Amino acid sequence: MEITKHTFNEQLDSILTAIEESTFLAIDGEFTGLDAEGCSHIAPFDTPEERYLKLRHGSTDFMLIQFGLCAFKVDEEKRIYEAKPYNFYVFPRPSSRNAPDRRFMCQSSSLDFLICNGFDFNKLIKEGISYLSLEQEHKMKAELERKHAEQKNRSASSVLSPDGANSKKMPLPVPDDQKEFLTDICERISVFLEGDDEELKLQSCNAFQRKLVYQTVEEKYPLVHLQTKTGEKKERFLVVQRAKDAEDLEKKEQEKQALEKMELDLQVGFTKVIKAITKSGKLVVGHNMFLDIIHSMNQFHSVLPYNLVDFKAMVKTVFPRLLDTKLLANTPPLKDFMTYTSLNDLQETMQSKPFSPVPVKPAPGFDLYNSGSVALHEAGYDAYITGCCFATMCKFL
Repeated sequence: MEITKHTFNEQLDSILTAIEESTFLAIDGEFTGLDAEGCSHIAPFDTPEERYLKLRHGSTDFMLIQFGLCAFKVDEEKRIYEAKPYNFYVFPRPSSRNAPDRRFMCQSSSLDFLICNGFDFNKLIKEGISYLSLEQEHKMKAELERKHAEQKNRSASSVLSPDGANSKKMPLPVPDDQKEFLTDICERISVFLEGDDEELKLQSCNAFQRKLVYQTVEEKYPLVHLQTKTGEKKERFLVVQRAKDAEDLEKKEQEKQALEKMELDLQVGFTKVIKAITKSGKLVVGHNMFLDIIHSMNQFHSVLPYNLVDFKAMVKTVFPRLLDTKLLANTPPLKDFMTYTSLNDLQETMQSKPFSPVPVKPAPGFDLYNSGSVALHEAGYDAYITGCCFATMCKFL
């Protein structure tokens, strides 16, 4: 099932349920590049620490742009697995002025490879699901709480001290070149207050001008409520609403704050899926998954540490149970039956003797990948195939 920003929220509950009810999970990722400046070439005699540092240095400027998740649930009665594969497009679209505006690298060969395998970059940018790392979420939540607390204190101060004595910050001085702008705004608001319109949309203006408008309106129009909104072309403008009394003004402010909290929740986006995987404690399976884990931690949790010990400790808090099918395939007794261990080769090996494929059927509504379909290097499909291979390996062992 393909998931974009348009379907994410309506499908979220069913995704979380699939994770919680699963027997195990399989994941995969697709990236904008693999190796910055050729600096992360892995040598045969690298220590685990050296390998981690090379991958950290050579890959974290790139971005994971497609996340594949497949939830496998065993049906004991029918002795088959039911699979729910999801293919998420993820893109760090800033939804507000305070949201992170991610810079990232691309590698031409990687983009060409993805295009050749059917990747839709227009869909990624237009419809990718937003996300925040855990660090970014905590920072933005703290900033929003601080902003709301300041507004509450300002409202309380204006009630206790209507003249504003000892209760307000020093006002911003109004530059001469902004006085005409503010005069025009005040005239428009005065006309609006005398009419019957429910709200007044002011012209687009910059951040400094918006601060001046907020300051001026608070002083001149105590029963006017202002709200900053963003248009379709990302322009920011002010909307003016009248309040009947102080209680109505407080109600409008509470509605505004509730909307800001909802916008932050939407910005968290795909990270909710990672949190659900963590909470479930389920086994997470991947194929050659070191880069998948590195990017997942870096994008959805926090900045990667500079040593392997701390990295492993951090990973364990997010993915407490991990298993790599490539490592499993290169370990006896399975190693004796493997010629090559790429995912495609592994899938072919699992369908020949001495292996016997475990029956896997897509759940209703998840028929994007069936036994006859091939969509290699689409993250959802690769996660599905990884899980199928893992189930067959377990049966053999």
